[in-house]
Order: sequence, then C-alpha cells, then structure tokens
Amino acid sequence: MAQERTRSPLDSARLWVLLILAPVAALSLFKAVTIGMGDVDDLQWHEGRMFLQGINPYAAFLESIGPYDPSLGDGTGADLWHTEDPSPPVQLPSVMLMFAPFAWTDFSTATVALLAINLVSTLVILWLGWRLFLEGRVSGTDYAVLVLLLLASNPWRVTVAAGQHGLIAIAFFLIAFYFFERRALKVATIFAALSMFKYSLVLPFFALFLYRLRDAVAVIAGVAVIHIALTLWVGVMVSASPVALVQQSLRVATSTQTVQGAFDFFVFFHRVAPDWSSVVPAVFSAIVVAAVTIVARKPLGLRGLGILAIVSIIIVYHRVYDAFVLLFLCFHLSAMLSGGIAPRHFGSARIRDLVELGGGVLVVCQVFFGERILFELVEQGILTSGEKKGINAGVAMAIYGYLVLLLLRHWMGPHGPEQQARAARAETNQT
Repeated sequence: MAQERTRSPLDSARLWVLLILAPVAALSLFKAVTIGMGDVDDLQWHEGRMFLQGINPYAAFLESIGPYDPSLGDGTGADLWHTEDPSPPVQLPSVMLMFAPFAWTDFSTATVALLAINLVSTLVILWLGWRLFLEGRVSGTDYAVLVLLLLASNPWRVTVAAGQHGLIAIAFFLIAFYFFERRALKVATIFAALSMFKYSLVLPFFALFLYRLRDAVAVIAGVAVIHIALTLWVGVMVSASPVALVQQSLRVATSTQTVQGAFDFFVFFHRVAPDWSSVVPAVFSAIVVAAVTIVARKPLGLRGLGILAIVSIIIVYHRVYDAFVLLFLCFHLSAMLSGGIAPRHFGSARIRDLVELGGGVLVVCQVFFGERILFELVEQGILTSGEKKGINAGVAMAIYGYLVLLLLRHWMGPHGPEQQARAARAETNQT
C-alpha cells in the first residue's frame, strides 16, 4: 500500500490562511460592491459631460479655485466644483476623452457601469496574472491565497468602492503584454494605449517591454501617436490649443496633490522635509527610473515584476488604493515559498532569501491591512493624525529600503525563485 503523504507545516499554514482570508475577502467584496453602487468619488462623469458639451474642464476647474462667485454659472462650468464638488480633472486630455463614454448616460448608470468594469478588470488581472507569470510555478492553492489576499485588501476594496481606475489600467496593460509576448504588436499597441487610463500607475510596467528593445520602441511610439491624435481631437472638441490643454491638466494635477498620499517620494519629503518636497523627490524618482531602465534590458522575472510594482507607487503621487499593484510583489513571494528559497546548507544565500521573503511579507501586510488599522485607530482617537503620518513615513522608508534590496539582488545575479528552485533540485538529484 502506498504510504499516505504527510501534510507539511507549510500545507497546514496554507489551509489556515485560506480559512481566514475567505470570509474577510467575501466581506470586502460585499462592501466594495455596495459602496461602489452609490455616489462614487472618482468617476469623472462631470468632466466627460463637459467635453461632450464643448467645455474645457481644466480651464473651468482652474477658474473655480477660490471663493464661490455666482457669476461663474455662465455656461463655462466653472461653478461645478462649488455646487457639486466632483473630483478635479487630473487626467491628461487624451485620457480624459476615454471617460466621455460614461457621460453618454446618466450618472447612476455610469456608476454601475464603472463598478462592473472594475470587477471584470479584477478577473482579467487575476487570469492573466496566472497565465503570464505564475502558471507552472505555484500551485492552485497558493494562487487561491493570492486571489483572496487581493480581494480582502484595503487598496482593492477602496479602488472599487471609490470608482478609481487603476484596475482598468492594469488590466489593459496585462492584455497588451499578453499580445506583446506573442509578437502581435499592433494589438499590443492598442491595449497599451488604453492602459494609459491611469498613466501614473501603469508607465513603470512598460519596462517589461524593454527586453525586446526594438519591439518596445515600436509599441511605445504607437502609444504616443495614438495619444497625440486624441489630444488634437480634444482640442477641436473644446476649441482650445492641445498644448494649452496639456499644460492646464498638469496644473490641475499639481494643484490638487495633498499630503494625504501614501508612500511616494513627494509625500514622504512633504512630511519629513517640506523645504525639499519638490526638487529632491523628483531627483529620487529620476534615479529609480534610471535604475529600472538599466535592469530591464533583460527579462525581469518575478522579482523584477515586484520591483516595478513598488516603483509604480513611489515615483509620483499616489493614494493608498493604488497599492493594490503590490499583488505582483506577492507573485514573487509566493514563488519563493513554492521552491525559490535556497536549501539550509546554502548558508548566506538562504539568509538573504529569508530576509527578502520576510521583508516582502511585512511590506504587503502593512500596505494591504495595516494602513486601514492605522486609519481606524485615528478615527477612534487612539492615535493622532500626526502620529499616523510619522508611522507612514517610517513605512515609506522601509519600502524604499526593500526596493533597494530587490534591485541589488536582481543586479547581482540570477537569484530569483526559478533559479533557486533549479539549484535546489540539482542539489537533491546529486544526493
């Protein structure tokens, strides 16, 4: 009789994690859907409606800054942000045009449509995440843990509930990368252009294209041409200079950034060194982008994917909901747990792997769940907002340090989960 396989401690841990995460994920999904069907904060329906009416929403917003002036209700739309207070038009003109279809219907219908699109985008991300990165590398059980982890996380729930657009952008990008991998460059270019729905979040992931530099240049050039054409079209629609529209959109974006961000360089320096909060963060962001561009000249692998996820939330202003992209860091950590950690007798290599794994788990837990706990502590009066900002600054520093660790390990050699697994199997076969 074949001996029954003994359940390992790691198998038992997986089971317990599934049992804990399942009800939390179900509750999170319920809250996201019920809140997302209400008056969502970030659906840029008003701005899309203004486009369709031939009104420049950027100029209208910039004119509305300041005390309310009843004379602004003259058809220019400038009184909108005083009377209805929608989210400001922070997107580029070509991207804002993508919101126009939502404005073809009433606000309630548009809200439900955005909710449905966000849920479908979640499914696309999870399916393509498996197909592109994890199929054959982790078990179905491990991936179920990742799915529940995403659905239970605070960033995903807030993204869906607030009508944010990051999920849509990442879903479009993964579709683009899927076709890029299959050398269908024209299709990849179209979806890459659509992924600019939230360019500030997606652009770092374009580094995944760089290992095939000629094809990457073709796709990126195509994306640029598409968005230039869309910007020209917007200029015609609102009778404004395309250059002026882009300048106005950037003015709106910079005027609405606040210290309520999460882990990016700009918010960090605003908290700890306000006098340095413009130039120094930009320099840090440029250094990080340069480093990623250098290491991306070869296929990045799962560790590289985790690097891009962190980079995407620190080089420009982001609120905590955009940190759902740390799901991609979880892909790397899951692969490490599934066989990418050096065996015990590898000594220092095993220690480095365990530090990388443990650091990543701490980062993900804090961002996915700890941030919400801190918020509730402030709401209950247990912490002050100043204390929370201090803790967040410390978390941001830990994230920057962890990014440096990942970059160094990637730069120093092929020590990713796939290579470690091969080394471990080879060592086992020799014995």
